[in-house]
Amino acid sequence: MFETIVRYKAPNERSIFEDHHEKWDSALVSAHLLANSKKRVPKLLADLIEERSLSYYIDPILAEFRQGKSFRYENGNLRPWHEDYANELGDPFKRLLEDPGTVNARFLETETIEQIAQDAIEFQETIVYRRLDEHLGKYETLDVSREEAKPDAVIPWAHKLEKDQDYDAFRTIISASKVQATRPLRPVVYTSTAKIGRGKNRTELVNLLSNEDIGECFLLFEDLDKHETNESEYKHIIDFVYDLASVGIDPYFYYGDFFANLLHDFGLKGTAYGTLHGEKYSESIKPKSKSSSSAISSRYYADKVKDFLQIQAVVDTMSRADEPVCDCEFCSRHFENWRDLAELDQADEDEVETALQTVVMKHRILTRWEHARLVEEDEVEDVVENLQTDFKEIASEYRSSQQVASRKELQYMQRWRKAVENRTALLEN
Repeated sequence: MFETIVRYKAPNERSIFEDHHEKWDSALVSAHLLANSKKRVPKLLADLIEERSLSYYIDPILAEFRQGKSFRYENGNLRPWHEDYANELGDPFKRLLEDPGTVNARFLETETIEQIAQDAIEFQETIVYRRLDEHLGKYETLDVSREEAKPDAVIPWAHKLEKDQDYDAFRTIISASKVQATRPLRPVVYTSTAKIGRGKNRTELVNLLSNEDIGECFLLFEDLDKHETNESEYKHIIDFVYDLASVGIDPYFYYGDFFANLLHDFGLKGTAYGTLHGEKYSESIKPKSKSSSSAISSRYYADKVKDFLQIQAVVDTMSRADEPVCDCEFCSRHFENWRDLAELDQADEDEVETALQTVVMKHRILTRWEHARLVEEDEVEDVVENLQTDFKEIASEYRSSQQVASRKELQYMQRWRKAVENRTALLEN
């Protein structure tokens, strides 16, 4: 099985989890969404637990507080959902957001790290049932028990591993989380492609997890951008995944694009991704403006290029390449040709924009579900061969399109293919 883990970060994504739960394996719910939701999100999770034995996890999002002010407004106030989460965790986490204003485990005392780590685990294991009991238990019998309402695994505080002090903090986080947790741990190895470029560093990370008796983990590479990551970096990622799997540790990507699926044969067990974008992670350090728009630009997941493109770029490129419109159950209901997609994108009405985003979101989730089934059923050599065919069929029109953003290029498909082909010898061992 290649686990498809869909991120649930905002209320407008609810339809994916409410009506289309057959198109994903697990939900990864943002902690601040749960902290803000009194009963809607907990009730949804409870219903899915009862109806289909849903697997779900909670993203503790503590890495967002490591540096910068992305969790604040320009006036210094915490953004409401982040404030709700801080109130749930309480002190010392809440106090640190007042002075110095960030929470970086590298600079904290051991006792403080332990307390925050345990508070984050307690939140994950109790928040869903607690909210159900507080807001529904008075009026009806709950359909799930306290134990059933817990996530399948808990995710310890994700701390970026850069210096020796970070490794010490990571060990403290893991040890404290073990004491608190009643569910298995699935920690996040938060590092960089540069760090794992050396075999010595990969071995150190593998030994770190092995020594802590960790059986599964998420991998988070902050700088893993398909348009900037080179072939050697992709090879090192394959090596790292293979090394972890070889010692019995099941790795998953915390954020992943199509490349993650190509690592199934090398030992990767699954990947998490968002409903709209959400294939990579970058630390944001700038504060948010209260007046800034929260609207999501209309981008469409073009399976031919395994990437998101602005809708006008999709229409231009695919039309000139004479590519058929996606025939998935969602696109086929709304678009007979690419121009239909363009016309809906250009409509001004808010309800039309919302409808378009919903269709695009559902198309995206179904496509990623099919990607997982593809690598489960086919050998990776066959998958990259088909990837090369897609590249040859679309490259000319993609490169010549005036609608594709200037920073985008299609060579990532070649880098994926070459990295996988270069490492297929590992599969013979």
